[in-house]
Amino acid sequence: MEPFFTLDDVSVHRTGRNGDGRDILCGITLQVPPGARWAVVGRSGAGKSTLLRVLNRFEEVSRGRVLLEGTPLESFHPAHLRRDVALVFQEPVWLPGTARENLLAAVSLGHLTREEGESRLEEVLRLCGLDPALLDRAEDELSVGQRQRAVLGRALMGRPRALLLDEPTSSLDPPGARALLEEIRALTEAHGLTALMVTHRLEDARVFGTDTVVLDQGRVVEHGPTAGVLDRLGMEWGESSSRPARSDPARRGESS
Repeated sequence: MEPFFTLDDVSVHRTGRNGDGRDILCGITLQVPPGARWAVVGRSGAGKSTLLRVLNRFEEVSRGRVLLEGTPLESFHPAHLRRDVALVFQEPVWLPGTARENLLAAVSLGHLTREEGESRLEEVLRLCGLDPALLDRAEDELSVGQRQRAVLGRALMGRPRALLLDEPTSSLDPPGARALLEEIRALTEAHGLTALMVTHRLEDARVFGTDTVVLDQGRVVEHGPTAGVLDRLGMEWGESSSRPARSDPARRGESS
């Protein structure tokens, strides 16, 4: 079976303001099967978010290649690719207007007709667990969790085949985080979506991922079934810790 994503010796080099540079990703080689549900963990600055952005061309590679079902990623128009491979950012990106207007953004972008959008709305509300009573509320009238669900719903409106989730529970308390992850996990299983989630919380990776990839300084240092990987990693980080074990420049504002 053709992998859904193939990363072949992928590196991303970033140049700083002073002209100095560093590799954010270094020689990443992975094959993600269709319908896979993977967690990606690592300390801050390990390259986790960059890995997700590469998969729908929010960031271009400096070396190597990325394939979607055997076709080079650059062959796809970015707008079409991002409808098929939806990225949900760590901080809910709220568009002007109400929750309804955010969910129907695909209509204003021309990805769906108004009729298609309205007919899909009820199903998407159910899928993302958002109360229909919240549809006409603005951003400041919603909790962080409700905004996160609305943004997830917006990504689902275009019927993507893959979900890329960047720290989707970082602003939620543990019960809220677990509830959201269990719903996303059920959603991906029911619809056969390929899903990758970046997290620094080992407990979130346990709930979500069948497999876990560990990044360190832009390299894959471990990959395998979640339970075994996290048991070993938990001894290093401390299982109760919900944050990376060391501080580095990335935690002070440098994106990974």
